[in-house]
Amino acid sequence: MENTDFYSKSAILQRQQKTNETIEQLEKKRKSVRLLKILNGLFIFMGVGGLLSFKLIDSEMFAATTFSAGLMLVSFISMIVGVIGTIVISFGKKEEEYRTLYKTLLVKAVISEFFEKPIYEPEYGFSGQEIEEMYLLERVGVCFSEDYIHATYQNVTFVQADVRVEEFGTNRNSYIFQGRVFDFDFPKEVKTDVLVYGKAFSGISSYAKAKPEITMESADFIKRFRVFCNEAETAFYVLTPQIINAILYLGSIYQNRLAFRFTQGRVYVAIATKQDAFEPEVDKRTDYFSQCQRIRNELQVIVQFITELGLNHETFKDSRYSVRRQLPLKSPMDDVLINMYREKMLNDNINFIGAILITCAVAILLLSIIMPYIQ
Repeated sequence: MENTDFYSKSAILQRQQKTNETIEQLEKKRKSVRLLKILNGLFIFMGVGGLLSFKLIDSEMFAATTFSAGLMLVSFISMIVGVIGTIVISFGKKEEEYRTLYKTLLVKAVISEFFEKPIYEPEYGFSGQEIEEMYLLERVGVCFSEDYIHATYQNVTFVQADVRVEEFGTNRNSYIFQGRVFDFDFPKEVKTDVLVYGKAFSGISSYAKAKPEITMESADFIKRFRVFCNEAETAFYVLTPQIINAILYLGSIYQNRLAFRFTQGRVYVAIATKQDAFEPEVDKRTDYFSQCQRIRNELQVIVQFITELGLNHETFKDSRYSVRRQLPLKSPMDDVLINMYREKMLNDNINFIGAILITCAVAILLLSIIMPYIQ
């Protein structure tokens, strides 16, 4: 029987009020983050402008006058204020607070409407050990993961999370892998693992490289993907024409930046999107319906893989393997690696700030030398 209370006037007004309150909270927080970004840009401009002014004042364009001395003092103050302001804003947590609020109020609500039995933990994801045991990515450094979703769609249980793998010693924002990783039910018997990598996917695991490469019959597939498996018979059994066509279609959407591992009861998928999902747009005004649609589009990726690979097919309904943990796991080794990474980032920031302070000290020294000549 249809729930008429849901469509009653009071229920509709109540939902509208809740929507308005959500928008108001998000917009207030978004504006504060945007203001801080503008101020940060202003402070950087002041700091750089102050440093450049010393060179300009020292040139022949300015005579040794009281005006030039005053301008030099203003430049010095601008530089100091710019450096201090940039440091203060850089260590702030306003943007992180906005991201958390956005995911708690919006993303979680849309996921609950989209899937059955959803569990969403925005701050957690796959552990480093789990990523390693998927044998899909080459883990050579620290692993970050967030936006953990455990849910069911048309009787197919899955887990997904954003994953970023970074090697120690590399520059910031230089990742071995950044994208989304999925763990789907695969109700088909697999005697030995079959791994498939798009040729645009970087970072084939050593586990895959240790296996023979299998040549498939499809010329288009061979051109765009590589297959690794110990037994050619198993590879052909798992990679049916329907699965191959699905992989080709999905590869055309994601520029062949895909990787699959078919194993007993599971298919693991990685998409190298080079960006995180479910992230808010700080520079745009919060529009409830457009933001919800953005989130739905991100969730539709999950549905797309389930339907294209045929994981929800009726013939599989009585042979599903859905034994997996429902809550995100964080191992002690992850904490050690992440703390090491954060310590490295902190040291980099300290070195950067130290370089700025040394520059300021040199500027002060130059000021003390120049001032007697222009008074």
